[in-house]
Amino acid sequence: MVASSSGQPKNHKIFLDAEMEAERTLAFLRLLSALILSIPHFSALSLNQMDRAFGVQLPSMLALATFFLTGILALLLIRHGQFRSWMRYVFAIIDAIMIASVCYLSLKLNSLSGEWVFAAPVIWAIPLLLTVGALRYRPAIQICSTLLSAFALAYLLVSHLLLMLSQHPCRV
Repeated sequence: MVASSSGQPKNHKIFLDAEMEAERTLAFLRLLSALILSIPHFSALSLNQMDRAFGVQLPSMLALATFFLTGILALLLIRHGQFRSWMRYVFAIIDAIMIASVCYLSLKLNSLSGEWVFAAPVIWAIPLLLTVGALRYRPAIQICSTLLSAFALAYLLVSHLLLMLSQHPCRV
């Protein structure tokens, strides 16, 4: 195996370059997704003022802002050579927290019970995040992202169910 001037094998350098390019692509996809999905929020045909302020648009705008800010942050870190391998996991954690938070807000602001969580629009971002995350070359981050999203949703469902049971105890 041929070594580069830094002592690292050339294959290792090529692999790291490919991973960094994948992260750059992911960051651009986050920005593009946030921009495209925000179009209905700013259109003249948008929902009435009450929906815009509370139950419908606030949670989705939080999700879009998170996509946008994490995309910008990743691009800045990559551009300045500060992006590290462990940061992929931080972005996966941020995604899981964002999904759980937005689902919680959707339920809370619309006075819905936990079984309605799959009606929240942000739920459909999970396949998007997992699919786009498949561009990464390390399966560990994909597995971690999947597990974090599943645990975030499970926590949300269980905590919301326990909250409902404490407010409305069953009478036997």
